Amino acid sequence: MSFAPGRTVLYRNVDGPRIACVRPCRVISDDERGLLLWLPRGSAVVVEQAVDGRNIRDMPFAEWIRLEHENVVETWRGPGLLKFVPPGGDHSVWFFRDDAGTFQNWYVNLEYGALRWDDGTIAGIDVIDQDLDIVVHPDRSWEWKDEAEFGERLSHPDHYWVRDERTVWAEGRRLLKIIEAGEFPFDGNHSRRMKGQGQRQLGPWPGLGVSDGLHHATRHDTLNLILTWPFSRPVGRKQIPSGRMDTLGTREAPSNSERDAIPEVTAPQPHAGPRPQTLTQSPGANYRGR
Repeated sequence: MSFAPGRTVLYRNVDGPRIACVRPCRVISDDERGLLLWLPRGSAVVVEQAVDGRNIRDMPFAEWIRLEHENVVETWRGPGLLKFVPPGGDHSVWFFRDDAGTFQNWYVNLEYGALRWDDGTIAGIDVIDQDLDIVVHPDRSWEWKDEAEFGERLSHPDHYWVRDERTVWAEGRRLLKIIEAGEFPFDGNHSRRMKGQGQRQLGPWPGLGVSDGLHHATRHDTLNLILTWPFSRPVGRKQIPSGRMDTLGTREAPSNSERDAIPEVTAPQPHAGPRPQTLTQSPGANYRGR
């Protein structure tokens, strides 16, 4: 399955039986090298938060899993973001730039390999974020990101969607060799393409004729449609339980019995490579996830 350039697709991050975030992106290209997506500044996005307004990064994970959650519409406030999704591998590569359009850094988002779907009116890719990331600077020096959060969440296996820590580290260390060698997509090719992308904002509901300015009732109904669009599909090597919900509303933290059936995936022993010193912060390094 391939997506035509110019089409808007939904990049959906799934946490077990819940939608964690939805970002509408415009397809720049889709070929044998992978899928290249553009998220303009100001685009409407869907994020999951606790009913008290805090998000998963605002509290310990042990507290997050005890709370009720809801999905809300927010605005992508960062500069335009280019996302590259390879046809193989458990990751995507994001290209951050500053407000002037100058490339700042790569951001390797480790995630279970994306599964594409196209239901005619709506299309997109579903991923499961693995939380551990790599920030890569223009000189290809790098640093791990969110190690502490990754470790904290692994200590709650009944609630965490990452089942095998080893595969995540193995994928990250595999990519470090590509990064240090300056191989695609860390060769600067896509970095130069960022300046050619426009800033037209995208609404979160492509193909449904719903704009960001519609009244609350219409926004609620359409947002509910996006969130309840069936996603009982395998993502990478995991099978996501059905995500259909009857209403948008609020939802209690889910039961995790469905996740217990997900098999672990073995991986080679991770390569123990040197760890660099922390470098100057950049837009990607400051990115706080969903």
